[in-house]
Amino acid sequence: TSGDIYATDETRVLHVKELKPEMASYDCGSMNWLNFGLFLNSPKFLEECAAIFKENNVKPEIECFDPGMIGNAAYYLKKGVLEGPLHFQFCMGCANGIPGSLKNLLFMKETADQLIGKGNYTWSSFGVGHSAMEVMYASIALGGNIRVGMEDNVMYSKGVLAESNAQFVERAARVIKEFGCEVATPDEARQILGLKK
Repeated sequence: TSGDIYATDETRVLHVKELKPEMASYDCGSMNWLNFGLFLNSPKFLEECAAIFKENNVKPEIECFDPGMIGNAAYYLKKGVLEGPLHFQFCMGCANGIPGSLKNLLFMKETADQLIGKGNYTWSSFGVGHSAMEVMYASIALGGNIRVGMEDNVMYSKGVLAESNAQFVERAARVIKEFGCEVATPDEARQILGLKK
């Protein structure tokens, strides 16, 4: 439902109807994208997209590139367009979105706590580029979930290209275990996220 700023609203949801994935991206607002285009998610599209998700039993992964998108999700939850419990993906460090840092991650989480209510949502986050490790460590310390992979970072570390998504997953698993937490199995992740098989 995202990824191509030139796609039409109709083509952005075709695969949801056809493939019926367990989750799909739901970008809860518009923004200037990487200084060269507009990433448009109009209210009309967001309402229609949410309806298609409901019809096909697909859980929205509510991607928030700034705190205003959390506010949009809170509005759509109150209006009944979205159903709780919500799952937020705090997208940090993208050009024209909120910069990736511990301070900003705390702000995003506190905004969700205020607007949605503690315990009424799950969340994960990722940091792009140089903020990747700080956001990953902070998310684990704050009790959140994490997203890693080459969609968000092609560099494994400074000056070192990533070899695969598995390389990122293996590092994340090590960090989670070293912090004293456990890595969820696929079935446990589905339970945490409230996915219906």
